[in-house]
Amino acid sequence: MQRLAADLRDKNAALFTAEPGATAKGILPALAPDDPETDAICLIQSFYGMAVQLAAALGMNASRPRHLNKITRTR
Repeated sequence: MQRLAADLRDKNAALFTAEPGATAKGILPALAPDDPETDAICLIQSFYGMAVQLAAALGMNASRPRHLNKITRTR
């Protein structure tokens, strides 16, 4: 996967990966893998942090997405 990511970056693809260690452009911070059953949960946290920052940079509120009503109506 790391080789594929490097190849895509060499082709100027817009790509984000979550990797442990130092962060750089296109690399989201992540904890080192240590438990296969929970590693994916740790990786998704990096995405959520990036999504909130991206929304703010675009002038959007990540807690209030357009066209989404968070109200459940019961009749």
